[in-house]
Amino acid sequence: MGMMNMTPHNFYGHLSSVICAHFCAAVPNLRIMETDIDAVPWRDELVDVPPVIENGEFVLPTRPRWGGGG
Repeated sequence: MGMMNMTPHNFYGHLSSVICAHFCAAVPNLRIMETDIDAVPWRDELVDVPPVIENGEFVLPTRPRWGGGG
């Protein structure tokens, strides 16, 4: 039997998105990662460095700490 595809449900905030993205980068059987790109407009104000999505792909932060703040 083949490996089952992973599709994490992620409909929360930026912290959850960054944690989920790191998980997705670590598993070999990722299918797709869900995220809410059109949530409330003030959501970016809650973090030092908001997540970046380029060409439909979540860019993993390379800075220390969850979310790349610091």
